[in-house]
Amino acid sequence: MEYNTDANAQSAYVSNSSVTATGGTITEVGGYRIHTFTASGTFTMNVSTNVEVLVVAGGGGAGAMYQGSGGGAGGLIYNSAYSASGNITVTVGGGGAGSTAQTENQTNGNNSVFGTLTAIGGGRGSSENTAPYVGGSGGGGSHYYNYTGAAGTAGQGNAGGTVTGYNLNPFSSAGGGGAGGVGSNVAVDAATPGAGGTGALYSISGSPITYAGGGAGSNRNSVVASGGSGGGGNSHQNGSPNTGGGGGGGNGTNSGGNGGSGIVIIRYSSATVLQSYSESTLKTQGSYSLKGSAGITTSLNKTLTRTVSPTINLSDYTQIKFDIRSTRTGSNIKIGIRDSGGTTTYITPNITSANVYQTVDWDISAVSNANKDAIVY
Repeated sequence: MEYNTDANAQSAYVSNSSVTATGGTITEVGGYRIHTFTASGTFTMNVSTNVEVLVVAGGGGAGAMYQGSGGGAGGLIYNSAYSASGNITVTVGGGGAGSTAQTENQTNGNNSVFGTLTAIGGGRGSSENTAPYVGGSGGGGSHYYNYTGAAGTAGQGNAGGTVTGYNLNPFSSAGGGGAGGVGSNVAVDAATPGAGGTGALYSISGSPITYAGGGAGSNRNSVVASGGSGGGGNSHQNGSPNTGGGGGGGNGTNSGGNGGSGIVIIRYSSATVLQSYSESTLKTQGSYSLKGSAGITTSLNKTLTRTVSPTINLSDYTQIKFDIRSTRTGSNIKIGIRDSGGTTTYITPNITSANVYQTVDWDISAVSNANKDAIVY
C-alpha cells in the first residue's frame, strides 16, 4: 500500500498494541515520545510498559525582613523504568510564596506527584524571626536566630546553606539548597550573600536542561548573589517557572522571590510496541512502502490491521505477490487476509537475508472463493 504521509499510513494500519498515551504536551524527539506536564492532569497509557519519569516539585519561597535567605529547590525524582498503565494522576506543584519586604510570610513549595512518586516541595527560606523549613531541598539560614540551613529530603535534594555565626551589618544570609548541591554558606559579617545550590541536569525533554536550583540569599545592602543553576532565583528574584527553582532572598526594601513551579515529564521509546509508518526511501515501486516498527517482546502476537472499503473480491485469484524486507532473518511475521464471512488465511514468510527486499509468492489457490470474495482486512 502507498501513502503520502506517516499520519495516513498509521491511521490506515491500526495496531492493537501501539502505544496510545495521552496527557500533557506531546512531542517526538530522537525516537522518543515525550509528555510534558506544566499543569496538573492525567497521563493515560493503553498498554503496560516501562517509562522514564522526571518529577520536580515547586520551589520554596524566599524570606525577606532585612536579610531573607534563599528558598530551597523543589524535590526532584528521576525514575528510569516506572511501570505505567491506565490512568495516572499527575500533580504539578506550584512554587511557594516569597515574603513581602516588611513581613515574614514566606511558604514552602507544593508537592508534585506522578502515580506513586511524590516530589516534596522546596523548603521556605528564613528571615529575621522565621526559621528555614525542611523540603525537597531546604531553605537557607539567616544571620539572626536561624543560622543553620534546613535539611533536604534524601534522594530528592540538599540542605540550605548555613550562616556561621551572628552577623552584623550587612547581615548576609545563605542560599537555599538545590537538587545537585547545598546552598552556599556565609561567613560571619560577609559582604556577599550565599549563592543557591546547583540543580541537576537531565535530557528527558529531548535536550539537556537543569532543574531544581536553590534560591540565593540576600543582605541589608541589596548586594545580589546568584541563584543555583536550574531556575534558582537571584537575590530578590523569583525562581524560574517549571524548573522547581527556589526564590531569591529579599530584605527590608525588596520582597523575597517566589519559588518556581514544578514540572512532570514522561518519556518512552516510539517503538515500544508495534507501530506503522510510511517509508519513502526503502521501496521497490511507487512512492512509499509501509514500515512496521516492533518492540522486542512487547510486540509479540500483536497485529497491524488495514480495513478496506469497499471490500476486495479475490474470487478465482490463485496468487498474491508482495515484496518484504526485515532487519531480522527467519519467520518472525505473519500476514493474513480476512473475508467478511470470518475466515482468515495466513502466510508466514521466511526472511532469508536481513535488510534486503525479497519477493513472496503466496499461493491462495486452495482457498475457496467463498472465503476470499469479500476481503475486509
